[in-house]
Amino acid sequence: MLDKGFEDIAIEEGSRAEVPGTILKRSRILRNMAVAYFSDVNGSIACRGCGFVSENVYGAGAQGLIEIHHLKPLFLHQGRPVRASARDALRYVAPLCPNCHRVVHWDKTRCMPISELRRTVEKMRQ
Repeated sequence: MLDKGFEDIAIEEGSRAEVPGTILKRSRILRNMAVAYFSDVNGSIACRGCGFVSENVYGAGAQGLIEIHHLKPLFLHQGRPVRASARDALRYVAPLCPNCHRVVHWDKTRCMPISELRRTVEKMRQ
């Protein structure tokens, strides 16, 4: 199986390292509100990119497993806090499955619009 020149490479993982850095804080309240807002009456929530519903694949325990994507990435606000009413804040987010969320942020120079993501998904399904 390892016939591609990997057999002589040693792998080491799991050591601890302290990494200085800055993170952008996310609102747990917004996440909880978004999950409730975008869920259907049964508590299911579909990815706005591909339509994936976690519990349809993984069972009832996976209900509500979704990522809440900011349509305008927070880093574009250059560290300034973003304040909005709950109603407005919900307009600026969308539920995405982890795969779609990763895809919209794939290109570090821009954030792929969800409309483009949907077109890409539809092309792949044809």
